[in-house]
Amino acid sequence: MAARRMCMKSLGRRISHISRDIVNQNFLIRTYGTPTASAYKPDRPNQDLQEYVEIPSYPEIIDSSKEGRKKHARKQWYKYVQELPTVEQKLLEIISRQKYPAVILGPVSRSYDLLPFQQYCTRTNIIKGLPEIYQGTNVDDVYDKLKQQLIEVVKVQCCQFSRNYKITQQKPTEETVSRGQGGGVLDEMTSLISTTLAVSDEGQHLANAEISHLPRCDAFWWHAGFEKSKITLVKDIDDICFQYVDQPWLQVRTKNPLPEIFNQDDPACLGNDIPPVKYHPRVYGHCIERRYVTSVPGFWPGSECEYGYMSLHTRDGLVKRAKMVTDIDMEDCINGFGMMASFGWLVALATYQGFTPFNELTYPLVTQTVITNGQDWDFFVYQLNTMSFHSDIDHNTHKNICWTSGTMRLFEDIVDGEVTGLNDDVFKVFLKFFVQAPKQQSEFSLKPYTGEDTRSEEEKIADRERLRRLLSNRPNPFEYKHEVPLWKWIYKRHKDAPSAPFLK
Repeated sequence: MAARRMCMKSLGRRISHISRDIVNQNFLIRTYGTPTASAYKPDRPNQDLQEYVEIPSYPEIIDSSKEGRKKHARKQWYKYVQELPTVEQKLLEIISRQKYPAVILGPVSRSYDLLPFQQYCTRTNIIKGLPEIYQGTNVDDVYDKLKQQLIEVVKVQCCQFSRNYKITQQKPTEETVSRGQGGGVLDEMTSLISTTLAVSDEGQHLANAEISHLPRCDAFWWHAGFEKSKITLVKDIDDICFQYVDQPWLQVRTKNPLPEIFNQDDPACLGNDIPPVKYHPRVYGHCIERRYVTSVPGFWPGSECEYGYMSLHTRDGLVKRAKMVTDIDMEDCINGFGMMASFGWLVALATYQGFTPFNELTYPLVTQTVITNGQDWDFFVYQLNTMSFHSDIDHNTHKNICWTSGTMRLFEDIVDGEVTGLNDDVFKVFLKFFVQAPKQQSEFSLKPYTGEDTRSEEEKIADRERLRRLLSNRPNPFEYKHEVPLWKWIYKRHKDAPSAPFLK
């Protein structure tokens, strides 16, 4: 008992000593009951103590479970990314965080009946027929002026490979013909139409437009709702990261965006009635690669023409696919091609406007897509209303819309230098795509999540170089550890190796 009393006295002296230290350090001593003013020693003699406010503010109720705390930390990071002032800083924060196990996607489907999966992972509703605004556009006067020149372009480009075969006696492959013939027609027609309309009242927007040949087009996003995979790389991942990689033949970009087809709150854009596809992407043959996610819409941040006007593609990727499928599935392949090409480009463009997969779009983005081999043409119009499919952000309130014209044949054959079975509607639809004028928006901000760049010139150069190095996805030699000699694995690191503290 005496020893216990001595211990209690010593503990009491120790607690009182700690309390005096706390008071001397100007800390608030928390006591049971109502705290008094003497319990707080302010740093300043006239410090204002406001105990009551007119509007009470309560702290956010957070799930205290382990998963709830993780989700709260992720949301805090999403908010931090949103508040970063520049596009380069946002991309650096997301990309440099880690290498993500990403599902690699392209515009052409790899397996049979892939269109429902492509619609689900992009949340896109396909509508047959172009929007009504294209139906009411009249281009007869322009077409009458350019008709003969357009026909000459088709003759020259489509007869080029037959002339080469007669000279070299080497028959080109179907892929080579489709790519060369379609690319040549797109180059010549785009140059002819853009230069003609740029000096007219109908095509003033084309005077300052930028046209890129074979640009790089990468985009990334996350999507939830798929079943988990059994492989170690992604077996515990609920939200799958998708990486889109493409290289269109041509891109046309303007300073202002195209006007929306539907308002973002229109009933056609609301709701999520896309049938779910729960199978993991590996079931469809898509590979998974651990890499830095990339977002490149064909240019680097800072370009004046940063809005997508039109992307033009060749059909060489569909040649091998056509040998394995029927005509019905071929139509789905082409629709998936145009849908994925449009969605991937618009997601990358939205990223360069300050949006991310963790911040929802505040206004829709619209683009036009053309796919051809010189003879068969497909036209698409796409409106991007949402790109945030992550389970932490997604509210399933919006969906994207893709309009398709279906396959249209420009001509039947070229016999003795004459085009037979010419379809004038193909030329007219192509001209209507060039006549659509972008609109300068003054009602709302086009970059609501960007601010003033306060970085120094040295910081800007360093961030730009680091971002482009990460976007290149080239291997970094400094990431790999030094090679461990075999004797060290045997005598030092093996589980049965004896302890050898002096062995270095």
